[in-house]
Amino acid sequence: MEELQKDAGVNQEDIFGIVFSYGAIDKISGRLVDVLKNYPFVKMEDPGARVAAGTTVLLELLAGKNYDLPSTPKIILYELLLVALRDGHISGVEWALLKEFQRYCNLEDFIFNDLLERAEYLNQEISKTISIVLE
Repeated sequence: MEELQKDAGVNQEDIFGIVFSYGAIDKISGRLVDVLKNYPFVKMEDPGARVAAGTTVLLELLAGKNYDLPSTPKIILYELLLVALRDGHISGVEWALLKEFQRYCNLEDFIFNDLLERAEYLNQEISKTISIVLE
């Protein structure tokens, strides 16, 4: 993965143009909470409201980002897919945000589907390996 990031000119800590440290994650979480505060309290648990809030924050993070290499958004999407699969499946909210990233980066459906298939396979293999190690 490090080699792919190097080839794509992507710094792992600077994927969206911000340094991912605890402070940056806190800022993103805080921004998400701020956006959710615009919704009535009863709507905060609604997946549609969470998708809308997540999309707002995602688009703010991506605003003005242009990737020099066509492989860069594909690498980012692949890593996002792996993160979304951490619990074995992709939730509806995660799916909507992944598709929004795909739309923003103008990635074709076949690329999305191919990366999804490979991320699912890798996730299965990792789970099997962890099971073997923990036996």
